[in-house]
Amino acid sequence: MWTIDGDQSEKIYSGIHDSIIEKDDHVEFDTWVHGGSMTGVMETLNRAIDTFVDDICQEAMKLKDLTLTKVLSALQAKKRGLKLTKEEIEEKKLEIEKKLCDLKVLSEHCKKKSEELQVAEGYRFISPEATMEGSMHPVATAFNTSLCLLAEKLKGDIETATESLRQAREQVQTLAQLSESMMEKGIKLQILHMDNDSLLFCMNWFLRYEHFVFLTF
Repeated sequence: MWTIDGDQSEKIYSGIHDSIIEKDDHVEFDTWVHGGSMTGVMETLNRAIDTFVDDICQEAMKLKDLTLTKVLSALQAKKRGLKLTKEEIEEKKLEIEKKLCDLKVLSEHCKKKSEELQVAEGYRFISPEATMEGSMHPVATAFNTSLCLLAEKLKGDIETATESLRQAREQVQTLAQLSESMMEKGIKLQILHMDNDSLLFCMNWFLRYEHFVFLTF
């Protein structure tokens, strides 16, 4: 069911007017409508209404075709969008598979390296079901133990070096006291007044005494 608004009534009135004018140019429109033949008026009115209805139907069909075209275009665009989305999903899937392969290769390399370093307990295989965290407590404990052993060794070396230095200091003090004692007793070598045999004897004695001192040191 359809209705006629003011603009449509004006169009119908104009159509009737044009039809009457085309039919008889000698008859005035208002006179023809009010005082003329009603049969002719009704026929003209029916033709005008039919023409108007045909125009409305044609416009409606155009609108329907336009709407259908827009809907089809939107569906095709949506289909293209879905197709592109599927292609992107395939690309992402391939990228993820490549990364998983790289992780597998890296995992095998880490496993071999851990076996070379004898850190089997600190290694944990990475799989989709397992977590990324591995147990590093044994590795940290072993490293701490190594540091403690190294610290003990360094402490022992420092104590040994300190004791050697103390003994050397005591020997130097002993030699200094011996030298002072010899100087106080007036033991002096008169090298200038010695003959060759006496000088050789003193030199041998001095060398033996120096060798004895170094051995003691």
